[in-house]
Amino acid sequence: MVSFGGFRHVCFGFCQVYSDFSKNDRSSGYQEEAWHWTYTPQSKRFLDEYNKIIRHQDINGFIGSDLAEKLGMIENYVNGISSDCKLD
Repeated sequence: MVSFGGFRHVCFGFCQVYSDFSKNDRSSGYQEEAWHWTYTPQSKRFLDEYNKIIRHQDINGFIGSDLAEKLGMIENYVNGISSDCKLD
């Protein structure tokens, strides 16, 4: 667990979005990003709403966007995050 000024991050409501795969709490997504943290009281609600509203066809307008569904962008990358950062 990472400490900020002697306090653990969970005391303040943060989690590391892309944790080390060896933690075994996710099997997809980006490689570990030690600098990528989120404030879970808000981000859990945002992720829940995103998953209710956004579909693969909504990911468009750029080169490669036609691959969103084939690559499972929502399942594997948007939701390929540490279980600590998801809704309970």
